[in-house]
Amino acid sequence: MFIGIMIMVILMVVVLMLANKEKWPKAEKRPTMKELGETFVRAIPAILLPVIILGGIYSGLLHPYGISSCGGCLGIDCGNFHL
Repeated sequence: MFIGIMIMVILMVVVLMLANKEKWPKAEKRPTMKELGETFVRAIPAILLPVIILGGIYSGLLHPYGISSCGGCLGIDCGNFHL
């Protein structure tokens, strides 16, 4: 667990250094609430993917191999058609 936390901290420092070097963010305007809402609605299938995977395993409906194939297909679907 300690190693994971150390990797997280190091990656955060690297991103902070890059952000300061490249003057992030470069967006001219902030997104409106309507744009945020539309983006959230489009992201719902991707957000629910871990819930579907873990729910299938814990409920006993699918075993890990079966849910991995379902998760892969759902991931491809979300990546190609929803986002």
